[in-house]
Amino acid sequence: MNFLKRLFRQGQRQSDMTTITGDWIGHYEQYHSRSRIAATLVQDGVSISGRMRDLDTNTARKLYDAVAHAGLPPGADEKLDEQIRSAIPNAGRDPIVVRSILPTDAVLAGTVNGAFVRFSKTYQGKSFHGYEIGETGIGYETPAHSVEYSGRISQDRMKIIGNWTIYQKEAPRGFIDGSFELSRVILNTDS
Repeated sequence: MNFLKRLFRQGQRQSDMTTITGDWIGHYEQYHSRSRIAATLVQDGVSISGRMRDLDTNTARKLYDAVAHAGLPPGADEKLDEQIRSAIPNAGRDPIVVRSILPTDAVLAGTVNGAFVRFSKTYQGKSFHGYEIGETGIGYETPAHSVEYSGRISQDRMKIIGNWTIYQKEAPRGFIDGSFELSRVILNTDS
């Protein structure tokens, strides 16, 4: 009986490996920093759907680093520093911190074409982006926003590696982008 159970489970795992249906873990990179993600993907023909969970949703960077990584020209950090300090009077001379807080959960929808995958990740909830000086800050919330992912599926269907893009008219290039990598989660069912 154990032999049949193992054989049946092995067959299930192999048939699942013909699609990208399953659980995946990995990260995306933004501003030279990695943020962990976990996804559940369901492939139906060429369509995919699913959910993604961001595991690192609260990030903070020094203003100088944020400006440099955004590709703004030299001196932009000093201009922003002045504008932020005038918007937060009496906040003191502590360094300015750029903070982002993302929703944890997102919905995925997209397509698979051979070894290529494209999907939109739509956050479920509001994002916060702002500036802090010590305990005082200002910022703004944005409603659910989307991130476009495109990647290549490895031949063994165990990895997806690619890039993500957020189109933002306020960004210096009109968008921000980075890389991502997902690895399939295989549960050991042999027992």
